[in-house]
Amino acid sequence: VHQPIRKIWAVISHDEALSIEASRRVVVSHAEDFMLSKLSTDGPRKADWGEAICSSKELWEFGPMEIGAWACTPGGFQVVNRPTTEVFVVLEGSGFLTNLDGTARRFGPGSTVVLPKGWSGRWDVLETMRKVYMAVKEPDESESKIESDFSRSDRLVGS
Repeated sequence: VHQPIRKIWAVISHDEALSIEASRRVVVSHAEDFMLSKLSTDGPRKADWGEAICSSKELWEFGPMEIGAWACTPGGFQVVNRPTTEVFVVLEGSGFLTNLDGTARRFGPGSTVVLPKGWSGRWDVLETMRKVYMAVKEPDESESKIESDFSRSDRLVGS
């Protein structure tokens, strides 16, 4: 290794298993694969200022997890009750994410952000931004309770 390696990782546990074929290959993408010109236009968000035209490209999807790139032109828009937990790294651009309580956090190139499932707030994209993201669909609370109950009963049976 001739240069420092920077990485962010996540471990996702779920019941689905990769096929033998899929588990034998690595997925590698390069920064140029996520250039704005290589993303597909998703169209504008319902912005209260600016255009907020978004584009994206999926790199990999399996089970509850999706990994890809997303971009947005300047604009401000609301997000209500996110359906997934998302971790992303900003490649370029800047802006603010504002929580419902009014606290704002600035993001820019190199920022790592976590948006939890259920988050509501607003995006204000000041400069066209690109990010690489990983979104995870979490089970509903009722599913989590059932899994939790099974886990607890398994431990009791095994004791």
